[in-house]
Amino acid sequence: MRRALALAAGACLLAGCGPSALPDPRIISIAPDHMDSNESIPVTITVEAVYPLLVEYGASSASGDFAVILSVGNVQLNADLTAPNEYTGRLPSRLAPGVHDVTFTISPRRAELPGAFTVLAGSWPTSYRVALNPMSGPPQRGVPFLVDITALGPGGSPYTRFNGTLEYIIEGAWQLPKTSAPFSNGQLTVSETVYVTGDFTFRATDLVGGTGAFPFTIN
Repeated sequence: MRRALALAAGACLLAGCGPSALPDPRIISIAPDHMDSNESIPVTITVEAVYPLLVEYGASSASGDFAVILSVGNVQLNADLTAPNEYTGRLPSRLAPGVHDVTFTISPRRAELPGAFTVLAGSWPTSYRVALNPMSGPPQRGVPFLVDITALGPGGSPYTRFNGTLEYIIEGAWQLPKTSAPFSNGQLTVSETVYVTGDFTFRATDLVGGTGAFPFTIN
């Protein structure tokens, strides 16, 4: 994540203050400070930080181009600066139950708030039904297609209480999985494209091992 800031209080001109000379940032809070493991929720992290800025003399403002990394436990947060010193992003359903540290990095400076976020055990689907969306024809190379993922409970009935996320991968086409968007009442539709031919499997897996798969061929 990279940020550009106008010259303001809390910023330091690189002409007289390089990144290594800046004070370490500090995390003030994370809100909310807990979630169930099967949830996906927005969180706001409030920090106290001095950002490095570069000034072009004769210009009326200054700008900065620097990397900001926010993490909760082992999950890096894709967050936006929504207010001065406040970052907001959505946590996926990838944190195990327990207490997790919150970290904020403006390289090489780093702040940590130990044990600031708690994840409680949640109620998960037992499996997932993965199928080609009826609006999509047979998958073709280079053409987007839709896949429906339905959360299932005991006995294979729809599990409409699930609004979290999971990981999915197209085996045979990708090396790494993607994190899905949040489900809505146990339903999710994703659009993907495969650019090669062959036999593939679209596989969805959640944090606790619930899974579902859809095999397909592209000639």
